[in-house]
Amino acid sequence: MKRKPKYSESWRERAANLQIKIEAAILLAAAYPGDESWLYRTHNWVCEVAEGHAPEWWSDLDCEAVLPREEKRVHLFTETQMMRGRSHKLVALSVTP
Repeated sequence: MKRKPKYSESWRERAANLQIKIEAAILLAAAYPGDESWLYRTHNWVCEVAEGHAPEWWSDLDCEAVLPREEKRVHLFTETQMMRGRSHKLVALSVTP
């Protein structure tokens, strides 16, 4: 018998959206290698939430506390990577005769 998650469908949808953003961030991270291992760890548990396979104790309160923080973290990482890419292009353009 499949266990029913203790968190609402809206959190699963929000986790699924975050999953997509994390996958995009992982692609950006590949262009500028560094410590992106946290993205893979975050991606794993976000997938569990999105698919309804989070641990039994996981609830709406956990989603409310953790998902918004991770959304901001992924957003900041993505913005930083994109700015890094722009600055590298600007440096390359200024060096090119």
